[in-house]
Amino acid sequence: MTTVAQSNRSKFYTRLLNLVVKYKEKVDENTQKQLATLTVLDKAPTDNLPKMEDVIEGYFRGEYEGQDSVIVSGRIGEFMSDPEYNRGDSLKYGNQERDLKAMGGFSYKASGVLAAFLRPDGTVVLTQGNNRTSMLYAVTQNENARISVTLNFHKEGLSEEEMTRIEAENHNADAAFRTNQGTDDKFKSAYHSKQPWAVNIYNFLKPYLIGIAGTLENAKFNCTSHTYVDRARKEAGDEYVKRFLEVHTQVFNDPECSKDIYGNFVRGGSIFLSVFSSHIEEVNEKNGGIDSFFDMMKHYFSDRKKGALEIRKMMEESGMNASALSQVPIVECLKQSDITDGNRIIKGASLFVCRFVSLYNEYCKQNNLEYNKTYATAIPVTDGKTFANFVKKVEPLLRQSFIDVAKSPVVPKDD
Repeated sequence: MTTVAQSNRSKFYTRLLNLVVKYKEKVDENTQKQLATLTVLDKAPTDNLPKMEDVIEGYFRGEYEGQDSVIVSGRIGEFMSDPEYNRGDSLKYGNQERDLKAMGGFSYKASGVLAAFLRPDGTVVLTQGNNRTSMLYAVTQNENARISVTLNFHKEGLSEEEMTRIEAENHNADAAFRTNQGTDDKFKSAYHSKQPWAVNIYNFLKPYLIGIAGTLENAKFNCTSHTYVDRARKEAGDEYVKRFLEVHTQVFNDPECSKDIYGNFVRGGSIFLSVFSSHIEEVNEKNGGIDSFFDMMKHYFSDRKKGALEIRKMMEESGMNASALSQVPIVECLKQSDITDGNRIIKGASLFVCRFVSLYNEYCKQNNLEYNKTYATAIPVTDGKTFANFVKKVEPLLRQSFIDVAKSPVVPKDD
């Protein structure tokens, strides 16, 4: 086999990255140990394929003259990546960890066949399959683990630039012709393949007739962002997420309400219930055991406009003049987006929680509900410890803005 001495290699060769070495450099030791406890889920389809090293030797002896490529069984420790056009130096190792854990290990069946090019010095440069190579090593911790790869041969006499162009074209074709799965597609495939994370969130939402991506046959509601519902469960706890979903689905059962469930809306409401539960319970007790949170949600998201229209109708029927009628404004109901507006700019759910605080205090005031009159509002904003402790967790530069949000009315926005 023809080789080029390391000392004589051009930049074309020295820029190459070994994917196994890069994994060892980039992934912390604890994560490496965790992923190494996973297993290879199925048999490698490489037993009947020629070994890559044998094909390379045969190629340089002229045995594959006239052929463009051969499917081989390649050792992952021999695969290189060219950062000139590929992303071997910036792989998403967190995504690899997530996907391996979701599958419970590495699947040859799911990985398919990789693609690589043989360069004149005998180096194998991978153009398709960087992540799959890294993931197989993560589970096996074995540089000699084998995987199927289409080994392409460069034509003789090509310049380094032309070889790079051809490899980049192959890499780009793989990315361009592959249709990326949307969130719904990913969930459907994960759910039907019984991946634990997908089954878990499906079962959590099922009692409320909330489906994801059409997987629940009798669903009344559709969850548009199940990942944020998962976050809500971690941030607020299942007890408060379930409580919020109970109220949400009862209120939004109204024909006029959207049947899409926004994950960030669930996050904001669930955290609100979790943080301010003692204040809400106090209001409920002082007012004869009412459910003030449910009543508040129903008013703002379902009944407000209808209530105003009914009052106007009664006034008209009783013969009131236009001037008196104008004293009853028709205010649109709020939408979930009125609470979650700004989520692309300000990360986290604190902004949404502050808007729920504003709504709750406004509702209690408008309906003359009893609360601890030591404070100015049912949930004290500037004179209470609970809100002060909550807002302490917010970025210091944003704290005053969030306090202002909690004290300002939530106004319906135009569509």
